[in-house]
Amino acid sequence: FQSQNDTDMKFYCVGYTPVRYYLNGYQIGNLEGHKAKKISADLIGTFLPDDVVDGLYKAVEHAGLHVANLTLEPIAAIQVAIPDKFRLLNLALVDVGAGTSDISITKDGSIIAYGMIPVAGDSLTDVIVQKCLVDFDMAEHIKRSLRSGEPEIEFTDIMGLPQKVKAAEITEALAPYIDDMTSKVSDEIKRLNGDKPVSAVFVVGGGGMVPGYTEKLSESLGILKERVAIRGEDVMKDIIFEDKDAHKDSLMVTPIGICLSFYAQSNNFIFVTFNGERLKLYDNGH
Repeated sequence: FQSQNDTDMKFYCVGYTPVRYYLNGYQIGNLEGHKAKKISADLIGTFLPDDVVDGLYKAVEHAGLHVANLTLEPIAAIQVAIPDKFRLLNLALVDVGAGTSDISITKDGSIIAYGMIPVAGDSLTDVIVQKCLVDFDMAEHIKRSLRSGEPEIEFTDIMGLPQKVKAAEITEALAPYIDDMTSKVSDEIKRLNGDKPVSAVFVVGGGGMVPGYTEKLSESLGILKERVAIRGEDVMKDIIFEDKDAHKDSLMVTPIGICLSFYAQSNNFIFVTFNGERLKLYDNGH
């Protein structure tokens, strides 16, 4: 990776997905249990610069925690949202988070591509901050309240004054930004899928739950609106929640996928102290 990209930066592979396996030159679904003279695989690998990984670890340490496993959000989300039995179909998964919209594409039984656009839920929250004269947390509250279907939303502005706003006004203010966001997501899906739309799209993450998002995305892609759907509890039926009141909605899909990735693969770092200096080693199993 470093030689091909002509960079002196140090990179770590933070996630990978096998696209297809080969046994003696022939494509095969699973290599385990077979005998062969030659085996190979096509992989999609994702690399992050060392300083980015260090920053992630430092943030977790500041919270008094330690990292047990590192993975990539779209890799984690797709394990839950699009199980293997659906991957014969040409589907897209869009994880609309806070700062980024992560995209995965499946086809012919494999995940064939990952992508990302740097626009997501926070950009919508910023619009509400300006319109309602509130801080970011209150704007998040207003944005989440849109899902309730209530005609009016109550909030307190930065002057400490109680206010009311019609949900339709907020939806109208967000509409052009949702148009722009879904257009960018649609363009990236098409680019990753060979310049054509996918058959259906599954949406996870909080940003995708904003009213109008799925409809606009289907419009941008030129597919039936019924084929762009939010995934939530329906894809977590095999997960046992000890908290019976847990909200099993689309916000939970990626965090559950991150947890499951810990059990599926180990790509941890080992920390050692050498001559008084703390060093990070990639755990390659040796």
